[in-house]
Amino acid sequence: MSAIPGTTHHGQPIERIDMGTTEIPQEVFMEFMDNMRETYTADAYHLLDNNCNNFSNDVCQFLVGRPIPSHITSLPQDFLSTPFGQAMRPMIENMFGPSRQAAAPSPFQQQAPVPSQFPTPAGPLASSGVSSTATVPYMTDLNRLQSIIRNNTATVVYFTSATCPPCRVIAPIYDELVLSKGKQIMGVKVDVGMAQAIGRAYEIRSTPTFMFFLRGEKFSQFSGANQAELRSSIDLLIYSAHP
Repeated sequence: MSAIPGTTHHGQPIERIDMGTTEIPQEVFMEFMDNMRETYTADAYHLLDNNCNNFSNDVCQFLVGRPIPSHITSLPQDFLSTPFGQAMRPMIENMFGPSRQAAAPSPFQQQAPVPSQFPTPAGPLASSGVSSTATVPYMTDLNRLQSIIRNNTATVVYFTSATCPPCRVIAPIYDELVLSKGKQIMGVKVDVGMAQAIGRAYEIRSTPTFMFFLRGEKFSQFSGANQAELRSSIDLLIYSAHP
């Protein structure tokens, strides 16, 4: 079943929020939707944990690399924090099963892990904090990353995570762009799930996020799997470093 927004029995939306545009091809999005079928089923539906807002959040994360506003995703938690919510919780859990709302929240905004078709970077980590199996190196040590940023004229850091479908789309583009520039730019990757200290130090709240550094100082930053913006940001950084 499909319907144009605002035409269902729910009526007109009370708020419209521009989430941006996407560069993800339709066929990649349809593959993502096929995988989502395993997560959002009638049996898996839960009023508090696995509802339409969770689905919308996952789709927005995939398409534009941004979560939907927190005042929407936090509705179940906000409801349960009220006396009425606490009183209703046993009845809700009797209908849908135990809720995960009491669990400690993740420090990152990436939610609802997608099935394992979206792999996590693997391989042994070298003592320097770099994964020896990656095309562009993964950094796990904060001091090592900071040293690389200080000692290179132009550096781009790609923050990713294992539960981030858009990261799967943009990763090969990032590798190709960085490697094609040779010594003009230093590129590294950081899996914020494996290197949480780095994620906290750079205040990463969603993935993919790209940070650009010029002579050790932060030059620019953006989030999302926008190939055109990634390409132009890398070119601008290189031009600024090597005019």
